[in-house]
Amino acid sequence: MIYADHHLPEEVPSRTPEKAQRDKKAASAGQKGKARRPEVQPSPPSPQAAVMRKVKTLLEAGKAEEAFDLLHARGLGDSETRNARAVCLMRMGQPELATRALREICLTTHGTMLRTDIPRHYVTNLAAALFASGNVAGCIAVLEEFAQDDAPRVEELRALVHQWEQGLTFWQRFKWRCGIQPPLSTAGFQVPVELEP
Repeated sequence: MIYADHHLPEEVPSRTPEKAQRDKKAASAGQKGKARRPEVQPSPPSPQAAVMRKVKTLLEAGKAEEAFDLLHARGLGDSETRNARAVCLMRMGQPELATRALREICLTTHGTMLRTDIPRHYVTNLAAALFASGNVAGCIAVLEEFAQDDAPRVEELRALVHQWEQGLTFWQRFKWRCGIQPPLSTAGFQVPVELEP
């Protein structure tokens, strides 16, 4: 029994043989296109990334010299590699050489201003190298670039400078305030350096 509110489906027009053949060709062409499309394979890690991972592992194991030799053997000259060499030099107890390497990547061509296009950890490494090499005034000058920055590494370096200042005698502190750096060594301080952010 059919009620008035029921609707019968409309009659579907039959496909002509030509249209059926075209649909079949289109479907097979689509499948062929899919079969020919190569799968996207993830790109293998770059050789530099593999080297940096190895350097990080060596540094964590306390093998800074091996890490430095690995970087030197690869002969890479990009900023990341030069920063890693400087970190190795710091861990090897050669902050003067680390300072020289970091100045090349952190300072402008004339060597008077910090570049603005480099990662912060390069600059904090420069401040750390300056401190470790005994140039506390230079370290403070670099840290002043981060006046509004409260990043953990920046705060660690500020605390390190403050701790060094606490070791000054009254007259040393007076000279320090007048711009004369006292001959108080920074060698006994644990200076933080970063391989990566």
